[in-house]
Amino acid sequence: MDRLLSVKELARKGGATPRAVRIYMDLGLLKPMKSGRICCFRETAIERLAAIHRAKRLGFSLGEIKSRLNRPRISTLKKIIRRVEAVKRDADFELAQLRRQLADSKELNP
Repeated sequence: MDRLLSVKELARKGGATPRAVRIYMDLGLLKPMKSGRICCFRETAIERLAAIHRAKRLGFSLGEIKSRLNRPRISTLKKIIRRVEAVKRDADFELAQLRRQLADSKELNP
């Protein structure tokens, strides 16, 4: 059975702050189980928190992330795929440029 995590535990295990977890809860990105005022999460919430962080690193807004995580339509998924592919192309190009620059620097400064 899943061990339940508090907001602080989820934040620590997921590499976030408790404040960020609460913001994600308020926006509906993370859905805790509640007992009165106490919120707790299943361990699977760590994976969801990681998905939120990945999407943020890719430049998606929290609203876009919510659309992606909460049963998106096919058209939304296709749009997200195109955007991630564009980010990947840009990242690949930038990596190639940086590697070329590093190689040039090594030749000039052995």
